[in-house]
Amino acid sequence: IRAYRSSGTDLPLVIVGDHNHAPDYAALLRREAEGDPRIRFLGYRFGDELWRLYAGCRLFVLPSESEGMPLVLLEAMAARCAILA
Repeated sequence: IRAYRSSGTDLPLVIVGDHNHAPDYAALLRREAEGDPRIRFLGYRFGDELWRLYAGCRLFVLPSESEGMPLVLLEAMAARCAILA
């Protein structure tokens, strides 16, 4: 969120999913995004709706320190998204 805010872009930052195992971290992210209407938290999305999000994204970012090859990364690759992982 900090990098996005400093990027100067008008494109939205769409965050899909949630962080059930670390609710404090999820709350921190929401606080960091406060006041910026370009940042949208959509929660979990599935099926056709998720595939429409993949199809419309300019860049799929997976900022994970622990996941080796998560399904969402494979799905984004299958949807031909540009990837930053």
